[in-house]
Amino acid sequence: IYHLHGESRRKGVILKMSDKIKNIGKRIYDARIRISTTVICLVLCMASLLTTVSGANTVKVILDGIEYEVTTHRTTTGDILIQSGLEIDKDSHIDDSELASRGVISVNSICDVTVVDGAKEYKIEAHGTVADAISQAGLEMSPYDTVSGCELTDYVSENLVITINRAFSVMISVDGDIATVHMTKGTVADALDIAVITADDDDIISRPLDEVLTSNCSIKITRVEYVERKETQEIKFKEKTEKTSIIQQKHNDL
Repeated sequence: IYHLHGESRRKGVILKMSDKIKNIGKRIYDARIRISTTVICLVLCMASLLTTVSGANTVKVILDGIEYEVTTHRTTTGDILIQSGLEIDKDSHIDDSELASRGVISVNSICDVTVVDGAKEYKIEAHGTVADAISQAGLEMSPYDTVSGCELTDYVSENLVITINRAFSVMISVDGDIATVHMTKGTVADALDIAVITADDDDIISRPLDEVLTSNCSIKITRVEYVERKETQEIKFKEKTEKTSIIQQKHNDL
C-alpha cells in the first residue's frame, strides 16, 4: 500500500511539472506572437510613412535671395507659400514660372529705389537684384559700366540708391599700334597702367600723366632715344701767305 501511495505521488508531481512546462511554452508562444505582431505593425507603419514621404515634393522658395526648402504634397503656389511659414508681404513679386520644371518659387519684396544715371534720376518700385532694378528702370549697361554703393548681384532694399558709372574709351597710340582701354574714372597714368604700357622719362606723352579723364579721348606716346656716337675725322687745312707792310718795313730796316 505504501509503495502504491508513493508511486501515485510521483505521478502527481510529474503531471504538475508537465502542466507548468506547458504553461511556460504557451506563454513563450504567446509572447512570440505578440512580438511578431508588433514587428509587423512597425513594418507597416514604416512602409506607410515611406509611402507618404515618397509622395511628397521638395520645393525651393527663394525669398529676397535666401533659399528655403519646403517638403509638401501641395501643388499650388499659394498653398506652398502658406505651408512654408515665411513672412511674405502681400505686394511682393512672386515668380512661379519654374515651379513645374525645377520646383522653384521666387519671391522678391517690392522696394522704392532710386537709379542715378549721370544727371538723371529714376525713382521706381523695383524687385529682385540691382541688375533687375536697372532693367526695370528702362536702362541698359555695357560690360564696362559699374555701379556704386552695391553690387549688381545684390538684392534691392527699401530706399536704395543705385549710381551707374558709365565707362568711356581711351585710345593709346604707341609703337605703331593702338590700344583701347575702358574705364569709368582715373588719370592718364591709370589708363597706361590698365593697358600695361610703360613710358620712359624721355618719351613724349601728349597729355600730362596726372590729367583726370572723364570722357572718350586719345593719348599719343612718342618714343625718344638718345644715342651717343664717337667719331674721329681728319680736318684738312690750307696754307695761305699774306704780305703786310709791317713785315716789309722791318725787312728794309735790316
